[in-house]
Amino acid sequence: MTFSKIFQTIIIIFFLLSSQGCNKSKSNSTINNTTNTEKNEILTSSKTIGSSGGVVSLQYSDKKALAVFPENALNSDENIVIKRNTALPASLSSNVSQAGDSINYSPEGIIFNKNITLGIPYFDKYNNSYDSLGIKYYDPILGDWTEVQVKSYDPQNNIIYFESNHFSNYIAYIEKEMPYYPSENDLVPGEYFTGSPYYYTRSDGTKELRVKGCINRSDLVCAQPWHLSMYLYQGKDLIKIIDRDFTLNHLSGYPAQLSNDGSYITFNAMEIFEKVKESGDARLWDWQCEFVTEHTRLVNYRSYSENDPRFIQDQTGDRIYAQIDAVDKNNVRIGWQINIVPEIKATERLSIRFEARYDP
Repeated sequence: MTFSKIFQTIIIIFFLLSSQGCNKSKSNSTINNTTNTEKNEILTSSKTIGSSGGVVSLQYSDKKALAVFPENALNSDENIVIKRNTALPASLSSNVSQAGDSINYSPEGIIFNKNITLGIPYFDKYNNSYDSLGIKYYDPILGDWTEVQVKSYDPQNNIIYFESNHFSNYIAYIEKEMPYYPSENDLVPGEYFTGSPYYYTRSDGTKELRVKGCINRSDLVCAQPWHLSMYLYQGKDLIKIIDRDFTLNHLSGYPAQLSNDGSYITFNAMEIFEKVKESGDARLWDWQCEFVTEHTRLVNYRSYSENDPRFIQDQTGDRIYAQIDAVDKNNVRIGWQINIVPEIKATERLSIRFEARYDP
């Protein structure tokens, strides 16, 4: 065999092998596409319904949604579409859980002459509590879910039925078991007055009131205490404010009264704190306070450590301490042992955080 014939034979063999490889690749691609198509679930169903009525249903996996039209519910033929939503049009409120797929019926905006019956699925895990299930529909005008009255349950097929004269997005829900939450005015021994009740969840799922304020309690996770803020407004007026936060806004918070010697302020706790008012006596509370070192700047006193709320005079080394106590059933006093007025110039200020626990 000549060299030319050998070379031609090699080319022919190479071509045949290449063709087989390409055909094999095409065959695999076709099989994969077919398999993927077979795995996809049909999420939409449609049917034309007229004045004589009829039933439209959507079956997927082991679930079913349907619409039952009585006679004369429609004046003319309509293409009715049932679709399983892949996402909720809006989140549900925190006190309820989604108990089934969200189902959309269309065309939206159509109003029926008489109510039709709709059925939507609910999850298997609620089979033994189907009588606790409810239905909500999404109201696009309100932008929220609205309650729908349940007509009946089908526990064998996990379907919940209701009536409606229009189409929308519907969903089955079940109410969460919520622990008891004291109202803001409930007096709980050991609870701080600061803000509304604040809870955390323990590992066993129970909720307890968060310790609030936590002055000198660095090892605890705490909520926020209240503050006394003092500073000069426009360089001349001494502002004294009781507020949730340290503030330089002279219009915020509640006013406090400065003593004649400048060594303390008083404020009416009954007027500021509902819980103190509810208890009837500010002296039933355990009050605590400290300087806020990051916000307090005085002419002659300063804190030399962020961990030490005591302020030391530069020249003599004398120390001042923040003190707080209830002087009568209405009023609370915060003091610092010196005349604070000369210490607060245009660039200086005072900040004291405080808290109180109900301790009858």
